[in-house]
Amino acid sequence: MVFKEQADAGIIERIENLDQFKKEHPESSFVPFMGIFKPDRETTKCRVVFLSNLSDKGSMNHNQTMHAGPTLNQKLSTSIINLRFGSKLCCFDIKKAFNNIGLEEVDQNRLCFLWFRNLEEGDFSIIGYKNSRTSFGLRFTCIINAWIIQILILDSTNDSFPLMKLKRTIYQLSYMDNCAFTAETSECLLWMYTMLEDIFSPYKFSLQQFLSNDMSLQKEIDKIQETETPTKSKLLGLEWDRMSDTLSTKPIQLDINSSTKREILSTIASQFRSS
Repeated sequence: MVFKEQADAGIIERIENLDQFKKEHPESSFVPFMGIFKPDRETTKCRVVFLSNLSDKGSMNHNQTMHAGPTLNQKLSTSIINLRFGSKLCCFDIKKAFNNIGLEEVDQNRLCFLWFRNLEEGDFSIIGYKNSRTSFGLRFTCIINAWIIQILILDSTNDSFPLMKLKRTIYQLSYMDNCAFTAETSECLLWMYTMLEDIFSPYKFSLQQFLSNDMSLQKEIDKIQETETPTKSKLLGLEWDRMSDTLSTKPIQLDINSSTKREILSTIASQFRSS
């Protein structure tokens, strides 16, 4: 179902004749992948993650052959601190940020993957796809950040001063595809929210998962999106209680009976799997 939706959206492209494709493109390569399932998520319940760090023994993996570019992200701790300078805060995500950026054909051919022809009908013959756009799990973080800089900084030279200031605020508070803006009044925060469409829609970037400690704005957003946002939400990996406007870490529940190296590593790993 995920691959069908991605093919319909142009995120991946079906390779019609796999054997012929491999003959015509000897430079092509195929990336392993796995599914991450989170049934409780409101948005992406199944995410395909490409395991670009895997390879056969003695050969290079995809991450090693890709130029990641410079690190453009701020430190996570710095981003969290920056979020707390304004008393009113609104956070949001760029929807499917990686899938919004297209790849050249030469790069598409190097980022192929294999799948089954038709699982619903029990047809397990092998077919191929290639990634037409950047995908989760590959070393494309620099590209995402470069686009954020393009949208919020480089393309703001002709904007009015208030809009330019808003764009720079969002840029300073962004971390990967997680963005935010702050203000001291509800009126100013609402104006910022209404300007987001003008900022991101020209680049075909859709926004989602709006969270705010300003209850009047959150109520207005929930009314528009016909949803009800829970009081406690995730904020860059932390637990955010929007009513009391407090941040906390998730309680760690280690197995105190672990007595072997395997058991200790297992109980530590379980904290990340459940997050």
